[in-house]
Amino acid sequence: MIPTVCPRLAHLFWRTASLAVFSALALACGSEGTPTGPTGFQSQTQDSAVTDRNGHYEFRSPYPSVPAWLRPPDGYERKPIDPTASFPLVPGQNMTVRRIAGVTISPPATVTEGAGRTSVNARVWFDTGQTEVPYADAFVMTSSDTTILRTGSGGGLGAPYIEGLKPGTASVTGRYFGVPSSTFQVQVQAR
Repeated sequence: MIPTVCPRLAHLFWRTASLAVFSALALACGSEGTPTGPTGFQSQTQDSAVTDRNGHYEFRSPYPSVPAWLRPPDGYERKPIDPTASFPLVPGQNMTVRRIAGVTISPPATVTEGAGRTSVNARVWFDTGQTEVPYADAFVMTSSDTTILRTGSGGGLGAPYIEGLKPGTASVTGRYFGVPSSTFQVQVQAR
């Protein structure tokens, strides 16, 4: 059983590299382990992870470097963003996982039925003050009525878009790592 180490993960701090990063964040890398309390984890390969009250984590391992990927709870950007990639975790490495402070989308108020795809601008801002275009494969848009308005984003579909299918009105919302945008009404006009 893998415990939830901290529901409000904000910062990660490593003094030594560890495979426990996978286990502590519920992404076991083949290691079995047991909880050492509500804020710790001990694996059978002598990896361990603990956190303090400020969300700082320390991981220990007998390994000098390991491939790592972080999957924090909703509201935080994973590292690396690409789910098929990893990064080398080495002793003494400091790292901060950015908290997503907000998501915005800018769809047009009207589109014409059958006119093809219309791009939707999307932006994400972080607790660091940075504002960026979201990683397309992690950004998801939804429509309240997919028979009126089709949305596309993420999953290899590229930048977000909407497409009017038949006259009517539908709501559109964006989401990035669990953080929703405001909802917008889009009217699809007849040709």
